[in-house]
Amino acid sequence: DTSLLPRREGTDGTNGAGHQGPPLPVVVYGGGETGCETAEFLSAAGWHVVLVTRSRLDDLARAAEPMYRRQLRKRLAANGHIRIMPLTTLAAIHGDRVSLQLAEGDDFDLRATALVMAQGRASSDVLVAPLRAAGVVHAVVGDARTIGRIGDAVHAAHDAVRVLAGGLSRI
Repeated sequence: DTSLLPRREGTDGTNGAGHQGPPLPVVVYGGGETGCETAEFLSAAGWHVVLVTRSRLDDLARAAEPMYRRQLRKRLAANGHIRIMPLTTLAAIHGDRVSLQLAEGDDFDLRATALVMAQGRASSDVLVAPLRAAGVVHAVVGDARTIGRIGDAVHAAHDAVRVLAGGLSRI
């Protein structure tokens, strides 16, 4: 129930990161089922989302049940608050700037309110210390935290997004 979450656009005239200007997006890194559903959840809560995936566009949520996957991909494509960046990798994080590398090898930087890591097949919290040191609001869920079932990852991502979305409104 996203009605319990604060809307992305605040009443104080700031963009959610304490700066004047247009709203900064939340970057979700991972095009699996967890990343796609996290992007949808954040969008429903009023956030602009950039969904970054190393995979091709037609490989989004590739492990999901086929009928559900088709519907999820249609919803993502139709959602004007979600920008999907396929064949893209996360290169670096510098404060509120996320550096990406596009398939063509070009670098692309964008400012973001937060980064949600929703990808990985091996548990690794190697980014936690640098993210924390940079003051980046973050959560580690799914296989990045511990190898497990997709359902458990979805529930963990749901809980993390509720906490992050609530906390981000106060940044």
